Amino acid sequence: MVNVVLADRSEKWQVERTDDWCYVRPTGVPTRTQGWKLHLSATPLSASVVLVAAARVLIAGGCQFKFAPTLTRVSEMAGARVDRGSGGKFITAYPADDEQFRLLAERLDAATRGLPGPAILSDRRYRPGSLVHYRYGAFTGVTRLGNDGSYESLLTAPDGTLVPDRRRAWFAPPGWASSPFPDQPAGARTKPRAVLLNDRYEVRRAIRHANKGGVFRARDRLTGLDVVVKQARPHTQAALTGTDGRDILRHEARMLSRLADTGMVPRLIELFPQGTDLFLAEEHLPGIPLRAWVTEQQWTNQGVMPPDRALTIARRLVDLVARVHEHRMVLRDLSPNNLLIGDDLDVRLIDLEHAAEAGEPVRLAYTPGYGAPEVTQSEWYAPAPAPAADRYSLGATLLHLATGVDPVFLPDQPVARSDGWRLAALTEALRPHAPALAVLADVIIGLTRTDPGQRLDLSNAARLLHQWATATVGRHSPTNTDEGSAATGPAPTGPAPTLAQAGPTVDETLDAGLRYLDGLITLDNEREVSRSGPFGATTDRCAVQHGAAGLLAVLTRAATVGAGDIGPQRVAALAGWIRHQLPREPQLLPGLYFGRSGVAWALADAAVLLADASMAADAADLARRVPLRWPNPDVCHGAAGAGLTQVRLHRLDANGGFASRVAACADGLAEAVDRAGPEVWWPVPTDFGSVLAGSASPGFAHGVAGVATFLLAAAELTGEQRYLDLAVAAGKTLAGRAVVDGPSAWWPADRTETSPVRRHLSAHWCTGASGIGTFLLRLWRTTGADEYRRLAEAAAETAWQARWTATPTQCHGTAGDGELLLDLAAATGDPRHAWRAAELAEVMLTRVAFRAGGMAFPDESTGSVVADFQTGQAGTLAFLLRLRHGGPRLWMTDPVDEGAARRPLAVAGTPAVTP
Repeated sequence: MVNVVLADRSEKWQVERTDDWCYVRPTGVPTRTQGWKLHLSATPLSASVVLVAAARVLIAGGCQFKFAPTLTRVSEMAGARVDRGSGGKFITAYPADDEQFRLLAERLDAATRGLPGPAILSDRRYRPGSLVHYRYGAFTGVTRLGNDGSYESLLTAPDGTLVPDRRRAWFAPPGWASSPFPDQPAGARTKPRAVLLNDRYEVRRAIRHANKGGVFRARDRLTGLDVVVKQARPHTQAALTGTDGRDILRHEARMLSRLADTGMVPRLIELFPQGTDLFLAEEHLPGIPLRAWVTEQQWTNQGVMPPDRALTIARRLVDLVARVHEHRMVLRDLSPNNLLIGDDLDVRLIDLEHAAEAGEPVRLAYTPGYGAPEVTQSEWYAPAPAPAADRYSLGATLLHLATGVDPVFLPDQPVARSDGWRLAALTEALRPHAPALAVLADVIIGLTRTDPGQRLDLSNAARLLHQWATATVGRHSPTNTDEGSAATGPAPTGPAPTLAQAGPTVDETLDAGLRYLDGLITLDNEREVSRSGPFGATTDRCAVQHGAAGLLAVLTRAATVGAGDIGPQRVAALAGWIRHQLPREPQLLPGLYFGRSGVAWALADAAVLLADASMAADAADLARRVPLRWPNPDVCHGAAGAGLTQVRLHRLDANGGFASRVAACADGLAEAVDRAGPEVWWPVPTDFGSVLAGSASPGFAHGVAGVATFLLAAAELTGEQRYLDLAVAAGKTLAGRAVVDGPSAWWPADRTETSPVRRHLSAHWCTGASGIGTFLLRLWRTTGADEYRRLAEAAAETAWQARWTATPTQCHGTAGDGELLLDLAAATGDPRHAWRAAELAEVMLTRVAFRAGGMAFPDESTGSVVADFQTGQAGTLAFLLRLRHGGPRLWMTDPVDEGAARRPLAVAGTPAVTP
């Protein structure tokens, strides 16, 4: 369409297409750094008309612009899940100056008057009802690597200072940006202190905000009762059928009315308009979502769901779905997210926006992992599925009920296994570890067969569950077993397992995974060697976390042990790409994972493999240039990460002057410590430009455990007593904050928390138990104090209990947890830890996907693959490499099987520890 508008002027314009945007630029016309920009919204139905009309105006005016290139992208931009600061921006225009801005705004408004499109929350409308919106922001901007390791687009204030270009969900121009329209103020919208809807509903708090509209808890002044109010904004969730979010809300009201007599859904109070928006008020039901209820039950029962409670809920879920089907309706989106569990274990259904009559034309809707194959593979607009689709969703929900696992599978390419087959295989793999599956497994497998005609019907599912309820549930209660912990089963005996004992599939997966990782690396791209996720793409592409250094470390280890056909030439090529890129970024951040310290470490290790003196010199030079004192003290972004790299470089070159740099870094951290009574903390300063500003974490990535790990290494290298004393004080701080629950231990996420919240991330390396255990194990190795070993093992137990619900990644998943288990196995000689590490690998294999020429693991989103070390394929393979071939843990300076510290170090108040 744009090419048609360009016609015979195409030689004066450049058109460039990416996945997300199509850019249209006049040749030779410079672009402003910042200023007032124009946005136009559209619906899928109006997009082509809006584009042609706007393109004529913009091309005639010689103005650069971009637009969403597909109807799918247009739908996403106006959808429910798009970021509220970006929603609705179909076209963005970049006027050359304010005079052109005003002229184009007027002409664009006239050209698109009367066409539909959603409001853009970050902008101000040109006039009420207009598709034309505007905000002040960066055009090219000033791009700078921020303190957290990601690139930021910045605005230049009149005094020359740089400020972030924030895309908020409300109009918020900088205070110094004068309005482009003299008769309008430029200031931001002020948020009202109280909201009253329909002169009746007093909003108390937001349950959630979304581009389509919010969901709120409110008090009904008429009845005095608590209610839930849902909002639908015009033209959001718009479809080619001409419907939008308001029609979806009207449909939900009809579904609530249809099912009102079941007593299983909220009571509809009223549907009402206010302004241009539509609202639905419904009864507030007591209870918590099934997903949160399952987590609560697991963490209060040593990581398992009690079978009797699972059976009770399962029977009520089967009854609920049956009663919906009796009303000739299908739910279409049954999942743990839209079910509420009450104190009496009653089950209620919420969020009925996707419920429909079987065969009714509907838009595609499902929750990943819970949609039946015939649903996930259907067209975006098609007849509603038969009731058998709900039975599949019910079976997947029962699996989550019994185990806490989401049956989300990264798809094979090409498809080799159906989701029904994979869900059955996952259920069987989980059966020995989840007592509730003794009751539910057969029903789950029967409900989730790939062929809808072969799925277990609800009457037979109810009959099977009734038989369990009346006969055998007591025998499978976790309190009635004499075979060991309900969470872990009997402790294994005998020698630690070899990988061959763990199964040849792990070995095959390692080699196939390395081949696939190698295929993700493209060295002819000047900007990045592999594609990362949305956030990873904004970070330093040389760094460990999401960039090339993390990949280099894994390829170096693979080439060293001869795994996956990774040769030294491939390592040299990737290292060469990094060395070529280094001068392009002058900002040297100190962090091990987001900064340049990890890059120096990876290059140094590659140089050892390749016997490349020039590369070793470059690595040493980079390590010497990273700052050792930094406002953020942590490992990921800050000074402790730089310190660990200095220790590593000293290990490689004892005469390279790195010992003095280790001491300088440790001195800075000793000065930065915040003592609160007997506790020691390393907070990030509140005035530091970082999303972590003001935080004080006990964890490894961003807090006490990581800083103290470096101080331990510094004490060992330098013999400096005060570094060791600080590390011991950190250990005592963490011991004092631990909440021991049976065999497991938990820690709060921040110093301000009085007790730990048992959330998913509480178990893993970044901010949780396995990262804290990583430090405590090393503190025990140095001091010999058994308390720290016990806590390290309790931390490993916490991570172990979360193994089936975690992603297979390093930062927040099983790969990072498995590293702690391998540490424990090496340091203690206890075969139980090695057995558990091997089983973690088996858990990972339930999630692997077959990809042409290799195998792929899902990233932290569970729905895609990235090469990244901390959040993707490389880090998962790093754990499997260590499990298969041994060797030290990547990014740690001390092999934990070396016994005590290399020189005697006295802990204050205790005897000296000798090697």
